[in-house]
Amino acid sequence: MAPVAELIAHGGLAGAILEALIVLAVIGVFAAAWLRERVAAEDAREPEPLSEDDSTTS
Repeated sequence: MAPVAELIAHGGLAGAILEALIVLAVIGVFAAAWLRERVAAEDAREPEPLSEDDSTTS
C-alpha cells in the first residue's frame, strides 16, 4: 500500500475532499450512461399490438 499512499489524499483535507468529488463525478458519469442505455433498451422493445378498439382501419 506504500506506493499508493502518495496518490491517495496527498493534499490533506482539501485533497481528500477534492478526490471524493472526483470519485462522485466519475460515478455520476457511469450512472448517467447506464440510465441512458436502459432507456434506449426500453424504447427498442417492440410495441404492443393494437387491440380491436385501437385499430383505425377504414
